[in-house]
Amino acid sequence: MAIGGFALSSLATFATLQERLHTSKTELVIENDQTPAAGTLAALQDFFSAAKAHEVFLGMTFDMGNWHWTGECPLQAAAALAPQVRYVHCKGVQRQPQRWVAVPVAESSAPWRAVLRALPAHVPWAIEYPLTGDDLLAVTRQHIKQLRSIAADMASRPIPTTERTLS
Repeated sequence: MAIGGFALSSLATFATLQERLHTSKTELVIENDQTPAAGTLAALQDFFSAAKAHEVFLGMTFDMGNWHWTGECPLQAAAALAPQVRYVHCKGVQRQPQRWVAVPVAESSAPWRAVLRALPAHVPWAIEYPLTGDDLLAVTRQHIKQLRSIAADMASRPIPTTERTLS
């Protein structure tokens, strides 16, 4: 879930959150959304710092594309937030007049390969872009196969020296 309207008044809720997460054995992961209040690097870093100070240790769903809606650099966010990341929403983006749109990563105008390299390699990836076609099962299988191929390709290549500094 996104952090929503997190503010100083929210700090008192961390104890209750910790108790509920512990008793339910649920892992809560926080996603960067497409808003300035809950989708910017500064907002997320503030939230995770406050949670940690209250001994609430939360992971993150890193949505690769949402950074563009907030005008942030996904590579910079990946470098800063990689230790929190537990799950990746694979979303490519393209700029259309007046707005960003979600597209398959292979069609993205964003540096998606570098972003994925900057994130933990062992976390699950999910498709977070529209799938269309007459046979959605076949289309879904095709896109999953493509992501698996990207993961295998990335795992087999050495990391360039310029990208090592991001992880």
